[in-house]
Amino acid sequence: TSTMAICTIGMIATIVLGFLNVVGWGLGLLESILIVIVVGFSVDYTVHLADSYMGSSSTNREGKVATALAHTGMSVLSGAISTILASIPMLATQISFFFKFGVFILLTIVLSLTFSLLFFASILAEFGPVGTTGSVAILYRGCVKRSQEEIEGQEAEQRLVDERVASERRLSEAESRVGSKTYDL
Repeated sequence: TSTMAICTIGMIATIVLGFLNVVGWGLGLLESILIVIVVGFSVDYTVHLADSYMGSSSTNREGKVATALAHTGMSVLSGAISTILASIPMLATQISFFFKFGVFILLTIVLSLTFSLLFFASILAEFGPVGTTGSVAILYRGCVKRSQEEIEGQEAEQRLVDERVASERRLSEAESRVGSKTYDL
């Protein structure tokens, strides 16, 4: 889910940053602040839906998406509408700062709402994790198990080398003892 959410958020941020370039706003102080804000606005709705999807008790993808949209979708939509309504008065101002801020908020919220409710929900319905599929814990356990097996194999090889060295040392000591004895006849 996190990979799909990151891709969705990345697409929203890319479109908004592309818009800044297309309208020729450049990169000033205001635009720098807006770029930082875009991540926060674009994360909000997608993460809420992802959390609701993962918390769903449904056993299939479609059921999980339906549950997420039913439980969180209305809250996401309400939050987006209130933010859009708050940004509209800024579009009528003569002060450049407020106008740019209003356009930026409006664009970011509309894109975030569209991508989270349509794109992200569709991606979850098609490819979202179900049960233990996509679980990081299982992936981690598999990596740890392979690492432990590799370490045990290396330790077994080292024991063989140590035994061979010890055996050669004992043989060498025995040969030196035999060679150092003198026999009186």
